[in-house]
Amino acid sequence: MTIADVEGGELQPLKAALKDALQSQPTEPEVSQVRFKTLQGKLNLILPLEPKTQREFGQHQSSPKAEQEEVTKLIQMFGNAEQTASNSDQGLMALTWTEILTQLEQRVSASGNEWKPRTQVYLQAGDRLLDSRQLQEISESLQNHQLLLHSVVTNRRQTAINAASMGLCVEQGTVFRELFGFNPIPNALIDDPLYIKMTVRSGVEIRHSGSIIVFGDVNAGAELISEGDIIVCGKLKGMAHAGSRGNAQSIVLASHLDATQIRIASLIARVESPSTYFSPEVAFVSQQGTPVIQIVQVVDYYSRNKS
Repeated sequence: MTIADVEGGELQPLKAALKDALQSQPTEPEVSQVRFKTLQGKLNLILPLEPKTQREFGQHQSSPKAEQEEVTKLIQMFGNAEQTASNSDQGLMALTWTEILTQLEQRVSASGNEWKPRTQVYLQAGDRLLDSRQLQEISESLQNHQLLLHSVVTNRRQTAINAASMGLCVEQGTVFRELFGFNPIPNALIDDPLYIKMTVRSGVEIRHSGSIIVFGDVNAGAELISEGDIIVCGKLKGMAHAGSRGNAQSIVLASHLDATQIRIASLIARVESPSTYFSPEVAFVSQQGTPVIQIVQVVDYYSRNKS
């Protein structure tokens, strides 16, 4: 079977389509620039990719074997021939942080009154490592135009930690394909635990594709959403959703469990009578009879699983 692409109503070999797309792309793809994009009612601020990631898109070889490997790689990376990167020998030019801030200011200024005052902005940082100072500079630049930095979506744990420490909502391990037109980090490791050493304040939402481990309290009004387990070495008073993609084997464990709501996979429970003494507890899905979330002391939980 020959893989083909439909273009202008005719079947065209995908290899040729990719070649044509590579030759027709501009020298500065949008992914190398700061840009805004509204998706599902949310205003997203997209930062350029890191130089290492950009260079992967700019390298093209001419031998038959290398060409075939490149075609395969492009199929996997892009999924759409029209969204492949430039075939420039120099690859994409990396922007300095000062240039990124300058572009951000230009983009916001050029928008005029397109966005309402106090519109929340979702920063799509991808694989870029951002420290607290850089996040603060982005926030201040947006505030100068009455926009609010609300959430940071990142593949980097340290960026997630820095954002959470500023009271920003965090989502780690997700880069919207709809925003970029392709997945810029196809092999990113996103399943390692996210460690947070701080108090998670009210209004902060943290999402992660692996487990979330908090060394501190989670205040009421805060939300933890994890595809794996949630472990809080402190008081859990906010909402915790473990196994968010359907993993009913996940658990929620806290030194003091007083959550407003606990979710595991599709099940929901509330802590109606929290412990009056400091005793670690764990919420899990009981497999005896109808699946239901149970909350027991940690020692009892492990004794059950040993028997």
